[in-house]
Amino acid sequence: MLELLLSPWVLLGLFVLLAYTTEAMTGFGSIVIALSLGALVLPLDTLMPVLVPLNLLLSGYLSIRYRRLVHWRLLVRGILPLMAAGTLAGYLARPWLGQALLQTLFGVLIAVFSVRELWRLRHGPAPARPHGAGWGRVWMLLAGVTHGLYASGGPLLVY
Repeated sequence: MLELLLSPWVLLGLFVLLAYTTEAMTGFGSIVIALSLGALVLPLDTLMPVLVPLNLLLSGYLSIRYRRLVHWRLLVRGILPLMAAGTLAGYLARPWLGQALLQTLFGVLIAVFSVRELWRLRHGPAPARPHGAGWGRVWMLLAGVTHGLYASGGPLLVY
């Protein structure tokens, strides 16, 4: 019985429950959490075909339900073009990078954001400063690349 409870797919189910409960409460974060925890028990290329459709369902539902709160002009003119270009670039780069490098890069991305947040907790949040239009575009493009690689461009987009 314990062997069944510790199987990778049962653990992934628990990770997905945690991740999507978090997204339902906050509006984002499901893929980052589910991939981070899921990568402990299954390879990324096995996780992505399972998690991306789940994410589309939940995010699609939340987007439709709260569509009146969306700033459409910013989304369509500012964010979507750069995110789409970056997503295409990241998606096309996946086969070239290989599974081991993709997994390592994802670990580095998660570690960098985790250390950043731990630093902020320890030292208090730094005052928010805008990046400027040029840097904002760079971060949106990089968020798209991350989205194309891991379906999780949210952290860079929020940054």
